Amino acid sequence: MKTGDKIKAIFFDVGGVCLSNGWDESSREKLAQDFDLNFQETEKIHDAISEDFERGGITLENYIDSVYLSQEQKKELSRQDIIWFMKEQSKSYQSTFEILEKLKQNGEYRLATINNESFALNEFRIKNFSLTRYFDNFFSSCYLHMRKPEPQIFKTVIHITQLQPNECLYIDDRIENIESACNEGINCIHLTKVDELSESLKKYNIKF
Repeated sequence: MKTGDKIKAIFFDVGGVCLSNGWDESSREKLAQDFDLNFQETEKIHDAISEDFERGGITLENYIDSVYLSQEQKKELSRQDIIWFMKEQSKSYQSTFEILEKLKQNGEYRLATINNESFALNEFRIKNFSLTRYFDNFFSSCYLHMRKPEPQIFKTVIHITQLQPNECLYIDDRIENIESACNEGINCIHLTKVDELSESLKKYNIKF
């Protein structure tokens, strides 16, 4: 960030920054353990369709049927069992929400998300954790049909918001996403520990 640059918008990743990850490998492995599934087999199918799932090209029902309810899997396992389990994995990070509340009250910055998430899980997380209270826009992979770390998703956000890259600050826990955003000229915070967010924001003179 150059001297004199002023941040006008702060973009947050959701999983790993505001909430726990929506449906990561550890959650999928736990599902396999709890329901006595073959994790290696379900992961092969997941890996084959996960990008399309996050781009909004596959519904949650179709994803579950393909990965977990194929003929090789347990017959007694239902869609509702899996949907319930998936939703239960989402937890909020209180320290981040305290900062979001202060940023929203301050009113100086446009707040939005740039996140990879499938449509149904994204809708659930937005509503369940009242994310519209804090964020003006949700630039989610399932809505834009593109995923991080693809450069185009960051270019698209810049075009839609009509901001300059140096007016934006992006926060993510994954280095590949940070590198992609930085390559577009966006200021970035690589958040490796959630409780370090406050100090990281202060380095950019963010008021909250």
